[in-house]
Amino acid sequence: MYEKILVSTFDSIFKNFDKLFQKLLIPIFLLVLIEYFYTNFINDNAISNIKNGNFDLNQLAIIFLLLFLLMMINISIAITTHRVSILGNNSVSNFGSAILGKREFKFLFKSIQLCFILAIPTFLLSFIPTVGIYIAIGVAVIISSRLSLVFPALACDNNMSFKESWNITKRYKLLTFIMIVVFPAIFSFSVAFVYNLAIGFLVKVVSEYFSILYSFLNIFIMIFTISVISSVYKYIYNMLFTEIKKEHNEKPNEVIESSDKNFQKIEIKNFKNISFESLKKELYSQCKKFNFCEIVFDRTNVWIIKNPEEEESYLSLRYDNNIYTIVAKNCTIPRLDILKKN
Repeated sequence: MYEKILVSTFDSIFKNFDKLFQKLLIPIFLLVLIEYFYTNFINDNAISNIKNGNFDLNQLAIIFLLLFLLMMINISIAITTHRVSILGNNSVSNFGSAILGKREFKFLFKSIQLCFILAIPTFLLSFIPTVGIYIAIGVAVIISSRLSLVFPALACDNNMSFKESWNITKRYKLLTFIMIVVFPAIFSFSVAFVYNLAIGFLVKVVSEYFSILYSFLNIFIMIFTISVISSVYKYIYNMLFTEIKKEHNEKPNEVIESSDKNFQKIEIKNFKNISFESLKKELYSQCKKFNFCEIVFDRTNVWIIKNPEEEESYLSLRYDNNIYTIVAKNCTIPRLDILKKN
């Protein structure tokens, strides 16, 4: 289980590294560029002026604009990484996800929602003397790991709610905590420790311009963490799909017939090789022999045919909740060959 997720994570990053890097090239460039300029606006002098109330409104507006752009670029990187990891390289254009698109603003809105969800228990638990703040942080981390599947789902245009994410991860509490919290934390600390030493050496010995490598290090750690979440999402969804398919296959085929005065009804459940179109085709083929040739309603899941010479007679087919329902008024439902084959 854990091995599958780890292999999937490393594969999604390193097997197609060139294509992923190409799709992330523009947002990474913008991110590094904005971070460089942002440090020029946020320095000890600027912070001191803001605290004392001696700040330039234009400068403050620029700071907030840069903060917003940084946030949206990070979201764009997250969405591109999720989509490539889950849906494949063709799910994103060669230049990556948009920075100010509809999907990105939905991601932002969900992130704000999650902050509010985490803020309530964190705030209340922090009032516990001595250990309150540690309990609050632990609870917030556990909750966020259970709710984090919302984000890869949203990146793939699957509108999952936080409640759905909570329910889906009910049987995978330990898995989500270890793979979404513990493992990325250990990996990030290990990589950051080693490369911080190397970058620090280059900054001191060679040139201070090598400090730009800190941004690339942070981006790599972020991409890796996002890929882990994507892999957990894929694994849990594959498990759920397998269980649903198994449950469906274990159900016996079922045909329920009933009649009431002028009506006759058949309900068809759990037939594997039957589709709405195949039933509709056979019904039409058989009914036209009895002059039922006028199709009065034809939609995705509802179809009605009647005999133009008999106003009170019709035959309908409906598909709803995995059940095919055939209703005949003042006529007889033909024996369907398609049912005999299953």
